Amino acid sequence: MRKAFCLVLAFFSLTIINAQTIATVKSPDGKIAVSVTLSSGLLNYSVAIQNETLLKPSSLGIIREDADLSKDLVLLSSTPVQKVTDSYKMIYAKKRNITYQANKKVLHLHNAKNDLLDVIFQVSNDGVAFRYYFPEKSASVKYVKQEISSFQFDTADRAWLQPARAYRCDPLADARCVPLSVAPPVPGCRAQPGGINQDRSTAPWWGSDTERPRAWLRRGLGAHAARVRQRM
Repeated sequence: MRKAFCLVLAFFSLTIINAQTIATVKSPDGKIAVSVTLSSGLLNYSVAIQNETLLKPSSLGIIREDADLSKDLVLLSSTPVQKVTDSYKMIYAKKRNITYQANKKVLHLHNAKNDLLDVIFQVSNDGVAFRYYFPEKSASVKYVKQEISSFQFDTADRAWLQPARAYRCDPLADARCVPLSVAPPVPGCRAQPGGINQDRSTAPWWGSDTERPRAWLRRGLGAHAARVRQRM
């Protein structure tokens, strides 16, 4: 029994050592924290809000036609945390003038064939963004085959669901807050011909009263994320 216990303990210790935290980035107010780990050449990140897990360890990486930058990764170096400040105007929003503040950190990595990859994290008070960047210079065009990024929410977490269609009524009136593990049809208004964001590719549901819902995750990964990715 003692030998079995020692064996399990040794394996557990090895697992902890193998998964190394290589970076931590917090929001300016300190409430959001991103942790990045490297384990057996695989890159993962997790997100916590006020010490409560939002995203469980989720994979990072990208595969080009000429290079696999999703495995056998090694950390070369990382930059100190840098403060980022930006201001811009919104055309359609409740608030027109936006001041954006975030903390930024860049991880420099390479794979077994010495192909380079930078992963850039930017964490604001209401959102998390990351970006892949290829620092090598080349005259040839690089084609991305697959992105390995994932977002591992807990199935007990809740999200806003609303029908993915064009509206002539208020879209927020149809929103429902339900666990991520469930995605029932959401009753709502019918899609109108010529409406904005009309998507006929969902033909079996398009125009019906119970259309397939689209999940909008509103817990922490904030409204600035798309804007941040463009401006990083």
